[in-house]
Amino acid sequence: MSDIETRGFITEKLYPANGRSAQDTAYALAKYLDTDKHMITQIMRTRQGYLVQCKGDANMEWTKYVGMDAAVSIRINEEDANLRISVAAEKWVEKAGFAALGIVFSPLLVTAGLGAVRQFGLFDDIFRFLDSYIGAEPLETTTSNPFTGKNAKDADSTVSSDSVTCPSCGALNKPDAKFCRKCGKPMQISGEKHCPNCGEVVDEDDSFCPNCGQKLN
Repeated sequence: MSDIETRGFITEKLYPANGRSAQDTAYALAKYLDTDKHMITQIMRTRQGYLVQCKGDANMEWTKYVGMDAAVSIRINEEDANLRISVAAEKWVEKAGFAALGIVFSPLLVTAGLGAVRQFGLFDDIFRFLDSYIGAEPLETTTSNPFTGKNAKDADSTVSSDSVTCPSCGALNKPDAKFCRKCGKPMQISGEKHCPNCGEVVDEDDSFCPNCGQKLN
């Protein structure tokens, strides 16, 4: 199985509800993304719970990498006394289309775009807010990849299974690359150590990446 097939494009966490409903959590998260992160947000009711989408406006830095139709989607579903919350980079959908068609969301197919979203720390910020709002640590955390079969290979077929991630744009590169084949920036920023799996900046003495769990030493 190739690196792109195992890379965690979707992060999912199971929280104890701790008295919070999916609806309350969705609206609190949307308010945080709107007022604190200055994102364009929308909330939709789904069969399983709630969906919050957010995207940057034309002036936001990460919008330059992923475009105006790219969004981060947060699904919040109630499971018994728990909340299952997943965060993924997907395409923005109009509410009218969602209501009329029950649209299936499309994942971003450009790995550089996904890396750009993660590079600006939005996934981490969302889960930090949820940790604080729910007031409990997640019971479990899983990552998964929407790319399977042919689509997984099509997403980036020019790199091998031991490829590394550019710390600037998130594109996959050959392990011996000194400069990124997508953005042209150095693969290793002077004075910084990066996780070879997700590109996150890590401390010199870290044995595992705090972002994706990759073994470093």
